[in-house]
Amino acid sequence: MRIFKWIDILLALLVVFFLVKLGMVLYTEGSLAWDNQEIGLALFWVLLSLGLWALCHFREVVFKPKNMISTGLVLGSLVVGLLLFELIMAPFNMVFDSANIHGIDFNKRKQHAEKNPQAKDSLEARLIWWGKDLELGYKPLYGPQYAYSELGALHNNFEFKKKPGTVRVVFSGDSITAYGFTEEALAELNPDPNYEYWNTGVWGYSTWQELRYFERYGRKLKPDVVILGFCLNDWDGTPVLLRDKDGKVTIANLHLGETYFNYWLFKHSTIYRIFLSVMASFTERAGTVESVGKKLAQFLAYAKEDGFAFRVVVYPELDHLDKWDESYVRQHRQILEILKELKIPYYDTAPLLGKLLKGKDRAWARMKPDDHFHPSRAFSRDIAKELLARGFLKPLPDKNTASGQ
Repeated sequence: MRIFKWIDILLALLVVFFLVKLGMVLYTEGSLAWDNQEIGLALFWVLLSLGLWALCHFREVVFKPKNMISTGLVLGSLVVGLLLFELIMAPFNMVFDSANIHGIDFNKRKQHAEKNPQAKDSLEARLIWWGKDLELGYKPLYGPQYAYSELGALHNNFEFKKKPGTVRVVFSGDSITAYGFTEEALAELNPDPNYEYWNTGVWGYSTWQELRYFERYGRKLKPDVVILGFCLNDWDGTPVLLRDKDGKVTIANLHLGETYFNYWLFKHSTIYRIFLSVMASFTERAGTVESVGKKLAQFLAYAKEDGFAFRVVVYPELDHLDKWDESYVRQHRQILEILKELKIPYYDTAPLLGKLLKGKDRAWARMKPDDHFHPSRAFSRDIAKELLARGFLKPLPDKNTASGQ
């Protein structure tokens, strides 16, 4: 039939297309190609399209009644091939486009901390001195010799027991928060001795992890104000430990909401992770907006239950606004929509960035020239000024800050 002829041609073109894509990955990556997450996905599409083309092209032979046994053997071989593919790919823990992946050697990180105790107050200590956590994937190392105290916050000069009249501000977030530039600027611009600043930011954390960390540590601090820093790369969801051996772990943070994937299958099946990669690509990371919304709603619920003010600072991609990638434009719009819907007070730093970058190179706003997300001290100070002007440090009007803890 003519329709099968056109399908045959279309599938043949698909095979050629995916072969070209595979060739481009091999060409651009060279000897590093086989360590690239894209190579497995490209190879999968080549094999899938080739298999579909073969079924269509040889349909008259494959699907004749007398050849059904052969067809069964072909399908059986396909199943065996998929199982072999799973076995071969399993050691590589490839997640493709379904998640962000981190390979962490906790033993080395702890050894680095023990060999360099003088560096405990450095930015490096905040960003790499971690230990394993089965729920969060990883967490900071705690103790007087590390950057974080047993209270889950960076070391400070404040006591756990809150003094009468104190306004305790807790910062939650990822590495932007952990660097502490905005917090330091706020403390300098607002030197009121009745204010305490507690930094519980952890490098690489998503909103899912930030909520769990706050439940574990932040709430126990009984804050008067909680300021959550939201970065446009904070959409990743539930962490999954793909590998855990001899202190070395491989952690994946899903690009999908927790209701859109099966934890066990993701951990054990490469083919399933390929399927999720396709889903994430074609659905714009299905469920992540819903998931982030639920986590922010839970923060807000704790705020109402505990009586603290909950506010969010939305950090931008550090570039001229008209240069933003479409994905960042979309994610920026989505987080603002969530915050408006939940009626959470927030400050969007993007307009300020656009104003300050007029006539300036984007490097001014960046911690490092090639860093797209971590604001420089200069930009952080301008953000702090805006937060003060908008009353972000003020506790709720009916909050009784005179009571101890």
